[in-house]
This record gives sequence, structure tokens and C-alpha cells, in this order.
Amino acid sequence: MQPGTSDINMERVETLKTAIRNGELKMDTGKIADSLIREAQSYLQSNKRMTRLSEILDHMTAVLNDLKKVMDAEQQQLSVGHINGSQLQRITEEKSSLLATLDYLEQQRRLEQDAQRNVNDDVARRWQAITEKTQHLRDLNQHNGWLLEGQIERNHQALDMLKPHQEPTLYGANGQTASPHRGGKKISI
Repeated sequence: MQPGTSDINMERVETLKTAIRNGELKMDTGKIADSLIREAQSYLQSNKRMTRLSEILDHMTAVLNDLKKVMDAEQQQLSVGHINGSQLQRITEEKSSLLATLDYLEQQRRLEQDAQRNVNDDVARRWQAITEKTQHLRDLNQHNGWLLEGQIERNHQALDMLKPHQEPTLYGANGQTASPHRGGKKISI
């Protein structure tokens, strides 16, 4: 997993949730919940694997540090004029044990990295699908907004066209119904 990848995925999940809450993105909430649950489970599984991989790497580092100390002791034993056979035997056994442990940890590291790589490929594929769907839905939402604006504009035009032909129901200052006269002059006696 690349550094920060899981954090970015969670940021994207949060961005999607915010967009849905704000009405910027409308989808079937059941599908959204399922998608978010799958993404969160994948993130947790990936995070667990990263934790396990980190533990293995930490253990390997500790074993390498111990191996360095043992090899320094071996070098010291081999550098002195008089070699202590039993001491050298103990150092060799300890070195062999540490190398076997290191080999085991290396196998575990490879297994975890392979599993992590497969998880990352699956997460990347699923995240790409989510991103594409989100972009499509954003475009669709924008298009629907334009259609709605067109509909509102046509409604305003229709209302503006009907207003001159509408009879007012309000009374004028003289208590009479105020209505514009079509054609002719108003004559008062």
C-alpha cells in the first residue's frame, strides 16, 4: 500500500457522505450504505494488514539489531589471539537462530505484502468504480439542474404571458374593482 492511500480513501468516503447529506448527490441510501460499509470493511482489513506488516517489519528490525550485536561479538572472538571455542560455538548457534528467525519473518513479510497488494488492487478497482459512478452522478445532477432551470424559465415566461390577461380581484381607491380597460377611454359621469 502506498503511504497515505487508506487515509485518502477515507477522505473520499467522507466527501461522498457530505455530498449526499448536502443534497449535492442523490442516490438510493441503501446502495450508498452498502457501498460505504464495503469500503470501510476493506479499509479496516487493509489497515489490519498494514498493522501486521508493520509488526513484522519492527520484529525484523529488532532481530537485525540483535544479529549485529552477535556478529560484533563473533568478530571480537575471531580477532583475539586466543579463540574461546565454547564461546564461539554459542555465538554461532545464536547467529544461526537469529538467521532462521529472520528467514521466517521474511516469509511472513512476503505473504503479508502479497495479500496487501491483492487487497490494494481490489480496493483500487472498487474505488475507481466508485469514482466513475460519482462523476457520472455529478454530471447527471448538473444536467438535471440545467433542465430544472429551463423548466423554471418556461414557467416564468408562461406566467408573464398570462398576467396581462388576468382580471385583478383587488379593489381600487374608490372602492370599485380595479380593472384595466381594454381599448377605449374611461368615461365618468
